[in-house]
This record gives sequence, structure tokens and C-alpha cells, in this order.
Amino acid sequence: MLQALKRATYMAPRVPRVPMARVSCRQLSSTSILRKKVLDEKLLNRAGVEDAQEQDKGKKWGSTAQMPREESQQVQKRTRRAWVLTGLMLGGVAAFLARPLSEDERETFPELKLNNWEFKGAWDRVQARYFSTVDSFTAPVFEKLLPDSLPPPYDRPTLVIAVDDLLVKSEWTRKYGWRVAKRPGVDYFLGYLAQFYEIVLFSDKYQAMAAETVLKLDPLRASVSYALFREATRYENGILIKDLRNLNRDLNRVLILDVDPEAVKLQPENCLLLDRWHGNSDDRDLVRLIPLLEWLGARPIKDVRESIKPYTNSPDGVLNEFERQDKLSREEWARTHSKQRPSINSLLGIGAGNSGVRPQDAIRMESQKNYERFKQHVDEYGKKMIEEEEQKMKDAMNQHEMTLNKWLQGDTPSPEELLKKDN
Repeated sequence: MLQALKRATYMAPRVPRVPMARVSCRQLSSTSILRKKVLDEKLLNRAGVEDAQEQDKGKKWGSTAQMPREESQQVQKRTRRAWVLTGLMLGGVAAFLARPLSEDERETFPELKLNNWEFKGAWDRVQARYFSTVDSFTAPVFEKLLPDSLPPPYDRPTLVIAVDDLLVKSEWTRKYGWRVAKRPGVDYFLGYLAQFYEIVLFSDKYQAMAAETVLKLDPLRASVSYALFREATRYENGILIKDLRNLNRDLNRVLILDVDPEAVKLQPENCLLLDRWHGNSDDRDLVRLIPLLEWLGARPIKDVRESIKPYTNSPDGVLNEFERQDKLSREEWARTHSKQRPSINSLLGIGAGNSGVRPQDAIRMESQKNYERFKQHVDEYGKKMIEEEEQKMKDAMNQHEMTLNKWLQGDTPSPEELLKKDN
């Protein structure tokens, strides 16, 4: 083989030598092309080089060439088996969902009248049971999130307030971890409006994460009536929705404050949409909002949705629109009452303190007095009330003898002993 290669190389035309100093790029490229043409495929085949390479490849990979084909056939068989098993499982699940309704399910799905094995009746039962299962993960944890309201005249309108980015601001840093800041005026905001509303705080976070934050907003539980968390939201298309229908309250007397329009898209007519708080310490929007909520809560309004329409539809925003209308109201009141003669009651000293005062301002003056008395009581007895509450929790934990360790050790009291303890 080597002799044939030498003979073929000797018989090939030689390339003339060119001095290196005078060789151009074009000459170099032409020379390399000629050399490539000398060792072409025919010459290599004639010398037996290609056949030897193919034989070496065959010896090297011949023993393992059959293995990938066998493995691919096994993979195809497994894939077919998996598809068959998946089809059987889906068919079994569909047949289980399409089974006739039980007595309890007939009350849950009263619209399903067909209870036979026709296609339409079976398909309706499959859909109803499937979406009922999905709703158990996306719907609120309870159908009624709040207990029944007090009977008239003790009931009050309900004010739902978003916690995140409205009352507090949360941030995470690598240096400090999670930090939460309260918005300026939030304590006064909650304490003052508790005179007029049943306040419900609504957080987008889970209860395990946000319960401590809500507790710090009202440690005495004197302003906030209830607190709801992410478990009480409705999850649709990647959005957490606060469905007010699950509050167990009359929507005519429910008002919600929020910063996310998507969260209140089911009842936008009940919402006052506000700007997000970004953590600035000179913010005064909560205090600016108090007169509007005070006037809405103090009046016997039948439908709060009609009362907030002028502010929700304004392009200037809720606060700017209210302050503009409040200014016009003051000017109108001053113009109509400037030439009014003093009444007999004012001359006799009856109600002289509120003579010439707008109803809104009279309500505010009286409410300020009530809040001052409330604040004085909190300052005087607040610390003691917190200590008593903490002591009650400790006593309840100490009296709870049925611990997990006793259950695991088998040291559990008999039903007779439990009955004696209860008595």
C-alpha cells in the first residue's frame, strides 16, 4: 500500500517552487488547492487507505451498533404502554365522574336533571364534578367569610381595607431580610373610622405570613373587627380576586379601599381605588381620606355605591374630586347662611355651639371628642390590656394537656376522665 502511494505521488505533476519572500496570498491558495487535488479520493481508494479506515470503524463499532436500535425499540414499546395506561386511567376517571348523582350531590347540583347514561347527561355530570373540584382550590376557604352581622340598629356599614401597599409597605433586602413599615397616620385612620364602620382588613398574603402584621396594626383589637387573608380570595387566571359576595354582608352597605383594580373587578362599583403607597414618610393621603369616609359612614345611606359614584368616575382621582366638591359645599353653605337671622334656639343658648356649622363639620367635631376619649382610655389601660391578653393565651396553652407527645406515647386519658375534667 505504501509503495503504491509513493509511486502515485512520484508520477503526479510537481508544483514549481516559489521563494517565500515573493509568494502572495493568491499563490499560496493555488498551491494548497493543487496539493489537495493530488491526494483525491480515487488515489486514496486505489492505495487502499479508505478501505482500511472503513474496516477499522467496522471493527470498532460493529459490536455496539446493534445496541441503540434495540434500546430504541424498547423505548417505543414503553411509550406505547404509557399511552395505553394513560388512556385507561383517563377513561376510568371519566367513568367515575359520570356516575349517577347521590342524594347529597342532587342538592349541590340541582340544575343536573339528567341522571342516566346518555352522552349529554354523563358529560354534564363530568363537567359539574370537575369544576367543583377545581373550585375547592381556587374559591375562598369558606362560603361565608364573616359571621352574621348584628341586627338593626346595632349594625354598621362594612369597610374593607387592603393591607398591602395601602396600610403597610413590605420589602426584602439581603442585609435586613423582610421589613414592614406602617403608613403615616394609619393608627389614627383605623381608630377614628371604627366609630362609623365595621372594619375588615384584607391581606393578599397567607395568614401564616401576614397575621403578625395585622396584629401590630391593632394590638388591642379595638379598631379592627375581622381580618381576612389570601385564603379568602378567589384565584382566576393568575389573579387574586377579593369577592365581596362571600363576606356575608349586604353589598349595598359594603365599601372596599384597594390599590389594585384587578382585585376588585367583580364589584368595582363598591370600590374606592387609591394610589399605592411607596414608602414615603411625608404621605398624608390616609388623613385626607377620613372626611369622605366619615361623611359616608355617619349618614343613613341605603346604597353606598350610589354615593361614591361621583368620586370613582372622576378623572382627577378620589381625593382631589372630594376636596373639590367639599370646597364648593363650604362656599355654598357660607353664601346661603351668611344672611340668615339667628334662630330662637341660638338666642336662648340651645345648640349655640353648632350654630352656622355645616352638618359635616358638626359630625366631625363630635367624632373628634369621641376619639379623644378613646385614645385617653387606650393610653391609660392599653398596656395592661395587652398583658392580660398575653397571659390568657399562656394559660390556655398550659391547660392544654392533650399534647402531641402524649398521644404518641399512648398516655391519653379515657373518655371518663375527659368527662370528669369537663365537669
